[in-house]
Amino acid sequence: MKGSNIAGSVSVSKEASVKLSGTAVIESESITGKGMSIPQGTLITCKDFTQGASVCVNGIGMIATGVKTEDKAYVKLDNAARNSSSDVYVGDAADGVDIHYVDDSLYIGKVRCICGLDANGKHFGSCDGKAMIWQPWSSTTSLPETEGNYYLTKNVTVNSSTGVSGKVNVDLNGKTVTNAESRIYQATDANAVLSITDLSASQNGTIRATKIGDNNEGGIFMILGGGTMNIYRGTLDASATSRAGDTQGNAVWMSGSESKFNMYGGSIVGNSNPGDYYGLNVHISEGTFTMSGGSIAGGMSRDYGNVLVEEAGKLDMTGGSIEGMSCICGMDADGKHFGNCDGKVLVWTAWPKDDSLPRTGGNYYLTKNISLSGQTGLDDSNQTINIDLNGHTVTAANSRMFISIGQSNLHLNITDLSAGKNGTMKCTHTGDGGSMFYITGATTISLYAGTLDASEAKDAVVLYNTSAFNMYGGALMGGSSERGSSVHLEDNASFKMTAGSISGGRATANGGNVCAPFGTTVTISGGSITGGTAGENGHNVFANGTLNLYGGTIGNTEMTSEANAKSETTLVIGGNATVSYKASNQ
Repeated sequence: MKGSNIAGSVSVSKEASVKLSGTAVIESESITGKGMSIPQGTLITCKDFTQGASVCVNGIGMIATGVKTEDKAYVKLDNAARNSSSDVYVGDAADGVDIHYVDDSLYIGKVRCICGLDANGKHFGSCDGKAMIWQPWSSTTSLPETEGNYYLTKNVTVNSSTGVSGKVNVDLNGKTVTNAESRIYQATDANAVLSITDLSASQNGTIRATKIGDNNEGGIFMILGGGTMNIYRGTLDASATSRAGDTQGNAVWMSGSESKFNMYGGSIVGNSNPGDYYGLNVHISEGTFTMSGGSIAGGMSRDYGNVLVEEAGKLDMTGGSIEGMSCICGMDADGKHFGNCDGKVLVWTAWPKDDSLPRTGGNYYLTKNISLSGQTGLDDSNQTINIDLNGHTVTAANSRMFISIGQSNLHLNITDLSAGKNGTMKCTHTGDGGSMFYITGATTISLYAGTLDASEAKDAVVLYNTSAFNMYGGALMGGSSERGSSVHLEDNASFKMTAGSISGGRATANGGNVCAPFGTTVTISGGSITGGTAGENGHNVFANGTLNLYGGTIGNTEMTSEANAKSETTLVIGGNATVSYKASNQ
């Protein structure tokens, strides 16, 4: 039958066979038999069924034992309900449901793996792609607690915590769960495994905590005694929690050396309450928190941020994002660490000021644009200062940005971990010593992301003695000075570039962008240095010291014949370096 409209009962004997194809509309009260096949692409619409044998389940279903389907056959049920008979599963779906064979039985309804596939159609987390049969959960005042796979059909408000027994998989199905009194879920022994997902089209299912649990621990999840909780999809929302004091993990609190919290996707959002102390979104007292996807944001406390991992706990982060927590580089487009970053996750502290920059050791992210009225002195040796521009702009109109004189083992790292990576440090000071960074001694500056803009200043980075500048990413725009208006080296200073771009430096003498006199070292293995101009030699790079080229692009690079004749320049070229030459009189 192709494109048929059937208004009566259909009965198929064992010897007969009926094949439906195209668009078949069946308005009968029952369909029986063992000889019906539904090929790929067939759409069957069942309307207003009444009770009829085992094939019309609760008046809305269809199809009896033995109905055979080819891959991707599709059934649409106009009336929403779910039920089951011996080997038939009937699902509600205003937009249609897939037909599946699971364990040699035919199922019409929600049969999907736990993860629902990612944007590239791949399984993720611990999902092996196995089809699972999901049962409806229609209660509005309780949540599933015994082993099984459940999808919510209504919003739920719970008055007490739900303890998990066995493996419990919950599909939020676009619905919202809230708590009225205590935490929402807890897994308190090694046999308890709770997995949260959302297999709805909108994927906007939410578990929202409005109250914190006993002892201010865990508004949504508490994990103890070797229990496991997994998040694949959906949102854990602790933004409405209001209990002040020493709250611990408004969304998730975990203890027990064998306990596990795995975040493969979804999101956790929290609130910012200065009266709270401990990891406002996730607090790992003991156990292992593994994060390979998803995001955590919004929960910043007075002493700690979104996530607190105590000494007995462990964080294994291979993907996803945590606001206020990241390695220094934030990983590249391929998900790999770069520069001098070893992948160690750092806890970042909010920098709330708009008129100064951090000057003591620590990890800081800017929360506002900053306007400086004076330079920032780095006075202490043996410290590391990490600054995340976080998409903000720092301006200095009348002075340098940073100055360090004579310190040793001092490291200043500049990055931008915001999504746009458009944070900028801009200096417009043109007076004496008008550099953005003026560094002497054993001090190292590293740029991972963001922009250093000295286009309206004298120069950007000036280094003396054994100081160093490493450029692993970002952009540097040079100014206008006598020599090296982007990077100016003296004495035994060094410059290393593996990525990023330098451009626009203007020099009245040598080295429009980079000037490296005798005794200094420049090593370039990636990135680009272009657009520089010089009144004498080296529109982009002038080197009387050591210049090692292993990759990257340098436009209009020039070494003077005098320098080469005196063997004052050591030039090593390897890898994929691209060098173009332009005579000084051109």
